[in-house]
Amino acid sequence: MKRQPIVVIVGRPNVGKSTLFNRLTKSRRALVHDLPGVTRDRIIGDGPWRGGTATIIDTGGLIFEDSDAFVPMIRTQADVAARDADAVVFLVDGETVLWESNAIMCYLAGKADTELWPKSAKRYQILQWMFWESNHLTNAMNRLFGQKFFSGGNPDQKIIDRATKDFRKYATILDGNLADKKFITGDTLTLADFAIGVCFGYQAPLELPMDGLDHIARWWTALSATESGKTLLPS
Repeated sequence: MKRQPIVVIVGRPNVGKSTLFNRLTKSRRALVHDLPGVTRDRIIGDGPWRGGTATIIDTGGLIFEDSDAFVPMIRTQADVAARDADAVVFLVDGETVLWESNAIMCYLAGKADTELWPKSAKRYQILQWMFWESNHLTNAMNRLFGQKFFSGGNPDQKIIDRATKDFRKYATILDGNLADKKFITGDTLTLADFAIGVCFGYQAPLELPMDGLDHIARWWTALSATESGKTLLPS
C-alpha cells in the first residue's frame, strides 16, 4: 500500500508554522501563541496536497538563543525533514533564507556566539568534517535508509550491500580520527559532533555494522549522554 506524501513545516519561531498547520489540517491541534517555542514537539495531521491528502508535520521553532540545547534540535528537525519528507515548507521572517541543515546550524550558532562554532581557525576543521559528513557518510546512510524503510517491502540487496560497505569505509576513517580525541575536533563539542552524530542515532534501526569501531562507540556514548546529545536519538 502506497504511503501518503509527507510535508514538513519548518522555520524560526513566530513565523506562522502552527497557523499554517491548523489551516491545512482544518484543526487547532497546533498551539498558536506569540511566545516563541510554544510548539516543542512535532504535531501530525492530514491535509490537502496537490489534489490529494498528505501527512502534515508541524515542527518546533528553530530557536537559537539557547547556546547549548538548540543545536541538536535544529539538526534533528532538519534531519527528519530531509530523510522522511516528500516536501519541506520552510517559513522565513526576514531576508536570510537557508534550507540546508549544516548551513542552518552554522548560521544560528554564529548568532548565539557559542563555542560549538568558535571564532577561530578551528572553524575550518569543523567545516571539513561537516562537508565530509554531507558528501560521504550521509550519502551511504541515505541509501540504507531508503532501502530499509521506503522500498515498499522490496529492498534491493545489492544497494544495501554497497551502501553498507561504503558506510564501513567512512566509519573506519572517523574511528581513526577519534583514536586520540574525545570529540571530532578535540576535547570539546562542536557542530561537527552533532552533524555526524545524527547519523549514528540510526545505528540500531539501520543495523549498522559497528563491530570493532571502538573509538566511535566511546565518542557516541559520551555524546548521547549529554542533554543535547539525547535529542539525536530517533523519536
